[in-house]
Amino acid sequence: MALAQGQIEQDGNGIIVWLNQDGKGNGHMAELLTAGLKAKGVAQTEAYAQLGFERDARSFARAAEILKFFKVVSVALMSNNPEKASGLRECGVTVSGMVNLTVVPDNLYLRKNYHDKAQYQNHTIEL
Repeated sequence: MALAQGQIEQDGNGIIVWLNQDGKGNGHMAELLTAGLKAKGVAQTEAYAQLGFERDARSFARAAEILKFFKVVSVALMSNNPEKASGLRECGVTVSGMVNLTVVPDNLYLRKNYHDKAQYQNHTIEL
């Protein structure tokens, strides 16, 4: 978030749309239910699948509605997740490009989380 805010401030324009989609859109309870599997070393995304949830149930329809409300014609999406771009395109938003945000994971949890994102969610993250 701080990287995105800084880039927008530097560029002089931009918009941040924050969607509360805990549990990759499966909800807070799904996130809590995965704790036992995660403690055994199962990746978050895989834990959702093992419990019968979608690996990623998020929808970007609300983000598209917000962008359309503000008459945003095209976005350079700040994300390492190409599926977010696809989701926005499916909702009629023109994604002119992707701006990868480089974050260096500084602890074991984040390194495992990044590995999960790269392996199971096609994120463009350098590990």
